[in-house]
Amino acid sequence: MLIGKPWAQDALSGLNCDILTHPKGFLQQAQFWKKISTKKVLLLPNSLSSAFAPRLAGKELVGMQTDGRGLLLKHGICKTPGKHEVEYDWQLAQLTAILFDKHITKIPPPRITLPISEKAQHAAHGIIKNEKLADGFVIICPMAAGLYKGTSKT
Repeated sequence: MLIGKPWAQDALSGLNCDILTHPKGFLQQAQFWKKISTKKVLLLPNSLSSAFAPRLAGKELVGMQTDGRGLLLKHGICKTPGKHEVEYDWQLAQLTAILFDKHITKIPPPRITLPISEKAQHAAHGIIKNEKLADGFVIICPMAAGLYKGTSKT
C-alpha cells in the first residue's frame, strides 16, 4: 500500500498496488493514519511534517534522519553528502527489507522505471496531439527541489 498526496495516485497508477491519499490537515492525517493497520511505515519524504501524523498515530517510522525528525523515527539513516536521492531511497528500502526479514541487492539496479498506466499514456498522447508538439519526450518531475551536486534539480 502506498500513501501520499493526491498527485501520487496519478503518478503511481501504473503500479499494481493500492494507493491512498491522505487528507489535508494535521489532525485529519493523524486520524487517517490510526485507521491504517500496518505498524511500520517507510517514509520517503525527508520533511519533518511527513513524520508527525503517522508517529502520533503510533506507527514505527523508517526514514532519513533529516529536517530534525530523528527522534520521531524508530529506524533512521543519516544522509551522507554526494549521493542522489535514488541512492538514499535504496538505502531505506534495504533497511526496510531487513526489518521485514527480506533481502534486496546492495546497489540499485542500473535502471529503475516507473510503469505508466494506459490511461495516463492515452492522456499524454492526447496532449501531445492537441498541442501539436514535435517528436521527442516530456519529463515530468513533480518533486524536484533543492540542489544536486551544486546544480538546481528544478
